[in-house]
Amino acid sequence: MVGILSSNFLFGADFKYLFQERNMYDAIAFAGPLIIALLFSFWILKTYLIGANTNKLPPGTTGRPFIGETIPFVTNPLEFYRSRAQKYGTPFLTHVIFAPTVVMGGADEEMRWLWNTERKEQSKHSWPSHWTKLMGYGAITNSTGKRHRYLRKMFEPSFSPNSIRSYVKVIDKCSQESFEKWADGKYHPSSDIKVFVLRLLFECAFGAIDEDVLEVLSSDFCIWLNAHSTFFPFALPGTLLARGLAARGRLLSFFNKMIADFKRNNSSDSDLAKNCVLGRLCYQEDDDGNRLSDEDLSEKSRFHSSLDQFLLLPLLLLLLLSEEECFHNTRPVFRLIPMTSPCMVATTITSSSSSSSSSVKSTNLFIIFFAGHDTTYASVGSILNNLFCDESKEGQRVLNALVEEVASFKSVNSDTLDYDELKDAPILNAFLAESWRRDPPVGAGSKVALQDLFYKTFTFPKGTRLHYSIHLGAYNEQRYHHPSEFHIERFLPKGHPFVKEDKWHIDDGGLQDALKPSYPIFGGGAHGCLGSHFAKLEARIFLTRMIQNYDIEVRHSKKVNFPLNFWTNEFRLTPKEKK
Repeated sequence: MVGILSSNFLFGADFKYLFQERNMYDAIAFAGPLIIALLFSFWILKTYLIGANTNKLPPGTTGRPFIGETIPFVTNPLEFYRSRAQKYGTPFLTHVIFAPTVVMGGADEEMRWLWNTERKEQSKHSWPSHWTKLMGYGAITNSTGKRHRYLRKMFEPSFSPNSIRSYVKVIDKCSQESFEKWADGKYHPSSDIKVFVLRLLFECAFGAIDEDVLEVLSSDFCIWLNAHSTFFPFALPGTLLARGLAARGRLLSFFNKMIADFKRNNSSDSDLAKNCVLGRLCYQEDDDGNRLSDEDLSEKSRFHSSLDQFLLLPLLLLLLLSEEECFHNTRPVFRLIPMTSPCMVATTITSSSSSSSSSVKSTNLFIIFFAGHDTTYASVGSILNNLFCDESKEGQRVLNALVEEVASFKSVNSDTLDYDELKDAPILNAFLAESWRRDPPVGAGSKVALQDLFYKTFTFPKGTRLHYSIHLGAYNEQRYHHPSEFHIERFLPKGHPFVKEDKWHIDDGGLQDALKPSYPIFGGGAHGCLGSHFAKLEARIFLTRMIQNYDIEVRHSKKVNFPLNFWTNEFRLTPKEKK
């Protein structure tokens, strides 16, 4: 009925009047109700189509019209997952970020089954459509099949356990220099750590970089990341998405220049070309002898359905009618960004403005730098909260044990810490593993079925979004006793003197060093985290040097739930008296 009324409204409208008078208010009055009616019609249609298959889909609810359960999902993802898992079990059906979604991850076998569907090319990695645009169509995070394997093969050597040994000296030096700078008697915001981690990544990959440039890059990364939390998927001027895309454009311009400078100064047979991240990105060949293309992705656009085109027409009409008022008589150009939901994004620019070319190379360098610094920044905030904000006796016992262990390192007084000593430190690694388990930086991953899939008694039709919850895996009560409590004993070797009660211990088999369903903190399957070993090395060195040389005070810890999961805080470092 709503669809019929909206159709009558559309075709019965006096277009001639709108075009002749070019009346802004009439255009809004025409387009606004039409868009709302069509979106609501789409939601009704989609909901009832799903309802026809509820006997084969998991139990659950699709929530409110259009937005579904998006608000409780982004407000507190952990509570969202846990409450619905308790009510419906797993997997369960929900509706988040503009699409019906099946959530899995309550049991190891669910995670394993879902990851295997991607290996068998029965599903592919999938994000909300405006996230896909923010990341870039050519990014490794949006790639599947042969292309994804090629990109992964390109980057893996730089982040393998053997390769990251060479980064110890740089990370250690960068950490100590930053700590000395922060030890000024003042409290520093955790945003200082964000800039520090970004500098650390640049120095590991390319060498020193100007501090002012880092500040600008860090700010743009913040703007870009915040755009992922928007509910409004139209890149209209002033919106979060528009600002995020603009920040991405500035970052891509920087990385494009970096790539051009590298290629100009380093030939394909140079040592840097063969051994560093940027060299592999520029020169490595795939199995067919082809190098990564410089294809420009900035103009790539396509519609996934005629319905999406239809839904966008009123918005385009509104913008065209307001051309004189909004664009000062300049000719507007529209870039249409594909969406898998009716929420099509229209990015509007004038002919006098310019946009950065988004090559596959700069897009992937951009993603590597985001993943390499934002998730580590999130990890450090949670580490500071879990170690220094727990004033209980158990919290103090953990801190004292950690201080004692790192003080016993043979490399404690040397300029560079020893890689093997860090890797084999039981208290240090158990603390980090538990901190990541309780506060995983990324709460979930998303895939879409490429064919009808069958799991137990359920059928997931082609096109179903399948969501694996890292939160559910990390809080699995069948594996972790009282999972909301912080206990490093879970990951300590059996019989370790710190362990008082065996009930906390799990037979991990080194699970915190593997991409396993039982410890999904770094994801798993074909899209498991490339930089997990590098991230662990950063955290080990950062925490070791900090508690070796400083007394630390942390205050004003505040939880951030979305788009990343971590704690912000303020910290103060006071140098310890040397004995």
